Amino acid sequence: MRIGYGRICITPEESVPIAGMGNTSKRMSTTVLDDLYATCLAFTDDADHTVLLFTLDQLHANKEWTDPAREAVAKATGVPASHVMISHTHTHSGPDMYNEKEESIARYGAMMIARCAQAAAEAMADRAPATMYTSTIETQRMCFTRHYEGQDENGKPTGHRGVADPTLQVVKIARDGKQDVYLVNWQAHATFNNGYTRYDISADYVGAMRSQMESLTGGKFAFFQGASGNLAGRSRIPGEEAAHAYDEYGYALADYAIQALKTLKPLADGPVQLLSDDFVVPVDHSDDHLLEKAKEVVALWYKTYDTKASRELAEKYGMTNYLHAGGIRTRALLPESVDFHIDGFRAGALAFVCAPYEMFGINGMHIKENSPFDRTFIVTSCNCLHGYLAADSAFDYQCYERDYRRYPRGTAERVADAFVTLLQKLHS
Repeated sequence: MRIGYGRICITPEESVPIAGMGNTSKRMSTTVLDDLYATCLAFTDDADHTVLLFTLDQLHANKEWTDPAREAVAKATGVPASHVMISHTHTHSGPDMYNEKEESIARYGAMMIARCAQAAAEAMADRAPATMYTSTIETQRMCFTRHYEGQDENGKPTGHRGVADPTLQVVKIARDGKQDVYLVNWQAHATFNNGYTRYDISADYVGAMRSQMESLTGGKFAFFQGASGNLAGRSRIPGEEAAHAYDEYGYALADYAIQALKTLKPLADGPVQLLSDDFVVPVDHSDDHLLEKAKEVVALWYKTYDTKASRELAEKYGMTNYLHAGGIRTRALLPESVDFHIDGFRAGALAFVCAPYEMFGINGMHIKENSPFDRTFIVTSCNCLHGYLAADSAFDYQCYERDYRRYPRGTAERVADAFVTLLQKLHS
């Protein structure tokens, strides 16, 4: 197998709305805390089959951006667009790619697409014979469920019985005559630098971890966001925070990764193959009857960004909050069902699950536990975004991932099982 690495800066060159919180029109960037990057890995086997895997320091992006980027990469490299996977590290301090009203986003998007093509060309030119090694390490107090089981002032259940995945997965790629490459798969939201009062562009803890890993190893680094739909690096329970700053958390994760490198085991070489699957997923239209009232709540929120007033109006109409109202509005605009496309590929004994949504931790653990491969990376927010697929247990509790859902209960488990089937086909 030959593996190449390319990376290029995609830091905005002007002020842009920052993603990750609802009030992006009032959160325009003013400073750059640390740079954003587009990183590309090129995997090529001895039959010259190639898959290009990107990880971008962005929250996520819809197909209106990722499809043109994949086409631009295909034109620059000759690799089919279907074999270009574009994932995101999920920083909440990068450009808001959904803010179409801001001309700065259109300019940024054009730059991002062009630079993805450059990073891919660099990765293709950088390919060299490679041997892969892998390890895992169980972290301590580094991953939490974002919501915890409790009750509100009226005695209604809140949060949910979430399961945190403490496993940090590491792969070392040793390449002939080239720098080593270190891949990390982790499942906590990158949300340390968020909030309405922060105006920094930042890769969040991913940037700090990258800097630390490359400093300590002398190699190159790529981070892949795992099943983080309900997981974060900090708990909402007082006194349970793992770290108080993005760099502190990133350095701590790097220390764990360095420890894991002491117990590496080789991964078998083999083919580079990609398989995809399409199936129909019904949309949850059970609360379409609340659409007009939901529009009223959403309008109030976007006009005032008054959390208390918006929540009170939502509760008056039988909704949880403005996010619940936004979910109702989104679902009502969707058809009765959507075509759900998933991708998975193998590079020898290393498998990648490319999920076009935010996956809950328990569903990611199910896939890893049932994968036939020696190492399986869960890569989310890839190529498209279908929002949250809340795990079954979340439907018994109030949490915004359930409120903001698009699909009915059981969809997350159905898609997770489809990924397991896809991996089994790849393996055989």
